[in-house]
Amino acid sequence: MNERLDSLERQVRWLQAGLAVAVLALAGMGAAGSMEIRAKRLVIEDDKGRDRIVLDASADNPRIVLRDGGHGTARFSVDLDKHGLPHIDLSDGAGNTIASVDGYADGPKVEAKRSGEDKAGKVFP
Repeated sequence: MNERLDSLERQVRWLQAGLAVAVLALAGMGAAGSMEIRAKRLVIEDDKGRDRIVLDASADNPRIVLRDGGHGTARFSVDLDKHGLPHIDLSDGAGNTIASVDGYADGPKVEAKRSGEDKAGKVFP
């Protein structure tokens, strides 16, 4: 009888502890939903410590850069020029721009070229 009573008391303690953890977790989730993170620059690293995603608002032209895992080459970037117009670059593994989109007041300009070519690519007004 004592063993059974001891077992029930242990189960009740575990249930109380579990309930307390659940309440704290729910309270934390509610608080996290209203949190705000502020930073001028945010760098997300991979498991080897290499920068993979960079969000940078510290300059006059805020930008987002995605880097590859091999050499850290910027493969995709989005930024705003000094007039607030968007610019997008896509690059190959060597860092050569293979496509870009520029925003202008009269409409976007899109340029695409083959990887590694020095000459200008095809421009789509």
